[in-house]
Amino acid sequence: MKPKINNNLPFKKHHYRPNPERRKFLKTACVLTGGLVVGGLPVPGKSNMYDKKLEDTSLPSPMPKIQIGSHLISRLVLGSNPVWGYSYQGKLLSKFMVNYFTDDNIVKLLHQSEGAGITTWQAGFQKRLPDVWKRYQDEGGKMNLIILHSFNEISIKEIASLNPIAIVHHGGVSDRLLVSGKFQRIRDFVKEVKDVGVMAGVSCHKPEVIEKISEEDWENDLFMACFYEMTRSPSEWEKMLGFTPFQYIFHDNDPKRMCRTIRSTGKPVLGFKILAGGWAGDRKELTEQAFKFAFQNIKASDGVIVGILPAFDDQVSENVKYTIKYGRNV
Repeated sequence: MKPKINNNLPFKKHHYRPNPERRKFLKTACVLTGGLVVGGLPVPGKSNMYDKKLEDTSLPSPMPKIQIGSHLISRLVLGSNPVWGYSYQGKLLSKFMVNYFTDDNIVKLLHQSEGAGITTWQAGFQKRLPDVWKRYQDEGGKMNLIILHSFNEISIKEIASLNPIAIVHHGGVSDRLLVSGKFQRIRDFVKEVKDVGVMAGVSCHKPEVIEKISEEDWENDLFMACFYEMTRSPSEWEKMLGFTPFQYIFHDNDPKRMCRTIRSTGKPVLGFKILAGGWAGDRKELTEQAFKFAFQNIKASDGVIVGILPAFDDQVSENVKYTIKYGRNV
């Protein structure tokens, strides 16, 4: 059934919501009814996952951990989209991220994250990564590294020279190979990574990727799973909504569906985009609810990856606090 569209609330290019607490940016809020997050805040509607009052629970002190292979890592993993300038909120924010994240600020974020209890950085490979990572380690940094391989010029063997604990197949590529019937290429990747002595992972936005791999019992050590299906084709959106959106849409049914798949696999999963590409971070209560939803709907053996932009407030401490509060391995 197609979501009902409120024609009185079209895409409003000048509908602003100031954000004094989280990022203090002026963002364009594009709103549809029917339980969608469309480049903005969650909208009241059918099946909204952010509609429950938060519990006031006491905070334990230690960062909760999960096991991936022989490595014990924090349930909260630092992401890298903001670091490399990938925003889902427009080119201006992407440009700001690129300008903000000098090598100095990247290394500073890594040390701050480690000091707060985050033990692992998941980084998409960029040309700056080797130098930044070496500098961080030379300064005494002890975090683990998980590298997302997007099939650029560098080889798996070269990536392995950075001593990551895992190399993960890029999610967007995984989705495309599934749709195009070339899924075997992902398994070839897994075998190649395992051959260099590193744990192999597969990332995706489509639950079907995890379901197919789990059914065939592949050799991969972990999954990375996007809470939102970001790789739908224009025709798929047309079928769902009756129109083709001109920007990313975060449908609030997606996290529930992906979490069901996450719970169905026995392998550890790192969920990402739990904040809907940053939009659920507009207010502290939404950020907290997103963390709560994630940890209550994935396995105790799973974790989350969250990108951080600490330009205006202490997002590191905030995200660690919510992970400790809701991510306890009970």
